[in-house]
Amino acid sequence: MIFYLLFWYGETRQIIADAENLPQVIFKNNLEDRTFRAIVENTDYLYRARLLQYQKANIYSIKPGKYLYFEGEIEIVAKK
Repeated sequence: MIFYLLFWYGETRQIIADAENLPQVIFKNNLEDRTFRAIVENTDYLYRARLLQYQKANIYSIKPGKYLYFEGEIEIVAKK
């Protein structure tokens, strides 16, 4: 079996998963921090799912302390 478009990684403020017979899922990054990268991953044939996530890119070193790491929202939109 050939897996096409198995994985996408990039800079965006929101990720949308949409399918014909399922509700639309919107995952938003509410921070202005441009070091986050979105990941969309299609799972294998067994699970038949899509994974949506944000990952902090290691491009800066951070001193010890307390920081707001992530703030976002998940919106589920029913089909009409």
